[in-house]
Amino acid sequence: MTWTNLQFSCSHQLARETETALEELGATAVTFGEGADAAPQFQLEPGDLPQWEQVQLTALFDSRQDFGRITRALRRRFPQLADTPMDLEALPEQDWERAWMEQFKPIHFGHDLWICPTSCAPPDPAATNIMLDPGLAFGTGTHATTALCMRWLAQHRADGQIVLDYGCGSGILAITALKLGARQATGVDIDPRALTASRENALKNAVSDRFDTCLHGELREDFRADLLFANILANTLIELKPLLLSRLAPGATIVLSGVLRDQAQQVCAAFRPEIDLQVETLDDWALLYSVA
Repeated sequence: MTWTNLQFSCSHQLARETETALEELGATAVTFGEGADAAPQFQLEPGDLPQWEQVQLTALFDSRQDFGRITRALRRRFPQLADTPMDLEALPEQDWERAWMEQFKPIHFGHDLWICPTSCAPPDPAATNIMLDPGLAFGTGTHATTALCMRWLAQHRADGQIVLDYGCGSGILAITALKLGARQATGVDIDPRALTASRENALKNAVSDRFDTCLHGELREDFRADLLFANILANTLIELKPLLLSRLAPGATIVLSGVLRDQAQQVCAAFRPEIDLQVETLDDWALLYSVA
């Protein structure tokens, strides 16, 4: 397989949301660098994104991707990028998947919950270990939006519940819920490749007998969930509000992610008065949850 880098610059304020969009569009990895004539604005805490006015994003894609489609989708979602040059760089052929896998290490989410690549032995064999490798579908636990959901699951569990993972990507949230005691889970996505990845990951984690998938718009009319996850983006969550609420069983819990910290109150307001959402944050991102 050959690989291509897509490179462009954007404002610091837009960088994290653009990273999420690139991953949703199929990027295997996204890295940040300083833009032209950029310098950090102030002293940072360890792990923070440097506060350059302009950030250069480099996204690694399978060269078979339709880059016209990807750049058009980025410009539609982010009008600020309408006139931004986007450059493609073909990379020398080598085992990029192996190189990425060497950087992907087990991640601990509290209590006894881990995500582990299949190339590593679980640090705690007695823990709840989700075996998952990075791939085309979004969701490996490394991004704050997914990490917030995983941390929530580690604290709240899902014993005996019917789970709906809307925008399932890799299936990580549904699979984790099943490993933590959920009775049944369904993953929904707009991308057939995400559903394929989800089913493969469910099989890898020995929960495929309790896991179903379907495309957006194909979920059966009478389906209701006790626990609903939607890790998407703020505006999409607001647009999907009627659909998401219609899928909640009486007394169900809803968990929303993919929301920037400064968008949290906008999403909370959009879901009132039907639901009062509580907020947790990690880095620049927020998770919203409540009991309906």
